[in-house]
Amino acid sequence: MRREEYLEKRAELLNQAKAATADGKLEDFEAMKKQIEELDAKFELEAKAEANLAALERGVVVSKTAIGVGVGTKSEDEDDEAATDTYKTAFLKAMMHRGLNDAEKKSFAAVNGDELVNAGTQTAANHPAVIPVTMMREIWSEMAEQHPIIADSAASRTYVRGKVTIPTADVSGDGEWYDEATATVPSAITSANIELDGHELAKAVTISWKLYEMSLEDFEAFLRRKLAEKMGNAIATAFVTGPGIPGQGDSFKPQPLGVITALEAETSTPQVITYTAANGISYANLTAGMGVLLSGYVSGSAIYAKSTTIWTLLANILDTTKRPIFVPDVTAGGVGRMFGIPVKAEDAVPTGKVLGGNYARGYVSNVNRDVEILTEDHVLARTTDYSAYAILDGKPMTTKAFFLIEPST
Repeated sequence: MRREEYLEKRAELLNQAKAATADGKLEDFEAMKKQIEELDAKFELEAKAEANLAALERGVVVSKTAIGVGVGTKSEDEDDEAATDTYKTAFLKAMMHRGLNDAEKKSFAAVNGDELVNAGTQTAANHPAVIPVTMMREIWSEMAEQHPIIADSAASRTYVRGKVTIPTADVSGDGEWYDEATATVPSAITSANIELDGHELAKAVTISWKLYEMSLEDFEAFLRRKLAEKMGNAIATAFVTGPGIPGQGDSFKPQPLGVITALEAETSTPQVITYTAANGISYANLTAGMGVLLSGYVSGSAIYAKSTTIWTLLANILDTTKRPIFVPDVTAGGVGRMFGIPVKAEDAVPTGKVLGGNYARGYVSNVNRDVEILTEDHVLARTTDYSAYAILDGKPMTTKAFFLIEPST
């Protein structure tokens, strides 16, 4: 099973698990959870077996110099080799400047290239190291735990090298039926292509050499947590308010196009509902937001806002009978429900704004190059910079899958 196939199957099962949870079908959720765990275990076993076989067939030749961070083109077996326990140990030892045994050197070289460099001469510019598959999965998992928007958009995430073109079409018509004597009136079909490029994202963590005394397991957890926090904040923010590609005179860097950016840029902003800051968000504002959400995207939707916005604005909204419409409920993957839709705390949404919609079906992203680690030593300061580097892009498939409630200016 190739990695792309595995990720596609896992995303499909995860989406079914979310739907089961949203519908309160706990038995179905447990069944989906079991299938996901079995799929993970199967992929892990197959990856190890294929990597071991490939290593025997290749007869990898390894440099006798000290292990550092490898350079070179990735091989076809990279994903399989990167899934092995041997490579994970080799990767962590290399990051901590520890010696590797022969098997670990072979595994590290098979993934990152045969040319090895001394740890003391490596630079962040030209020595990337591929993160182990299991660690990569855990980083994405931690990012998803911190940012529900990353978790919800995973179902439509792809892993394709280079530019990706995704065709879309909006079909409008009245859906009438016809008899034999009546001519059919064609529906209007508006087609367009969404192009996803590759935008560079790099976040650095500086670690004191004292931390090299940690165990491999503790160091992995520490590094994974720090990188997930920094990368997750950047990705979630881009998916919400990212400005996209800069135009003439713009100073920001190329990045994914966020949903709020797209909604606010539309002519007459049909998906944006405003409220007066002094009065706060009203019941009518929320019903207006639900009203502009295309019905096909309601199932699987969520309401996203900062925790402060949730508990100071949304939780205090009353319906026409003076009853609160916010229902605290942590079983649906959020902190509560409104109109049966999960409300999720998302720090990437600006204060005072409420974003609603379906990220699983309304937003598409592509990881052109998954997260890698680049390192740079500072001998005098006795520190090492660990920079997480990735190439990815994302854009809304349609603005009709979202609504935005924001204060009027």
